[in-house]
Amino acid sequence: GHDVGQKVKSVTFASGRFGAASGALRFDGATYVETNYVPSFDASQSFSFEAWVRVDTSMQGQNPVIISAHTYGDGMAFLHGSADGRLFAFPNNGTTISTKNSMVDGKWHHYAFVRDAPAATLSLYVDGVLDATANSTPKKVGSGYKLWFGAINGPVQNKPPTYFFKGDIDEVIIHSVAKSADYIAKRARGLPRVR
Repeated sequence: GHDVGQKVKSVTFASGRFGAASGALRFDGATYVETNYVPSFDASQSFSFEAWVRVDTSMQGQNPVIISAHTYGDGMAFLHGSADGRLFAFPNNGTTISTKNSMVDGKWHHYAFVRDAPAATLSLYVDGVLDATANSTPKKVGSGYKLWFGAINGPVQNKPPTYFFKGDIDEVIIHSVAKSADYIAKRARGLPRVR
């Protein structure tokens, strides 16, 4: 794994999607984690991102940054909230895709964001089901920003972190390949040993 503990701002541990043993990160709307991992993929590469996320109902009408490697419009957002409650993802100012419905319900959901470079597509899955897809010309993804949880990377531009998230994050995995729909469906059913 990667060193993910460079800076932690008062984040606590909570019972995860699979119980106390899985240990989710809990964010209270003013906390964040800055990691040492810098996600970056060249124009020929695919990737997949997946995570279990529970968005607190107080986030309705807010724009929380849940998991990202970007700052103020530059970089890559794996999961970003919108004021209408939908979650969206985008790679390096490329095509943006979003969930069809509001995900601000206080419940656990499995999200997977897949970039298939050869097929030039982006896909967003919710609870193992394809929720959105779009064409996207492959290009370099990532701008050298570290992976953040629970806020936007403000310090790059000498600004404090902002767009804080309230809720829980568990079982985050980043793959350097485009994972199949079958794999994602099995993971969403709670099969952690699936590879």
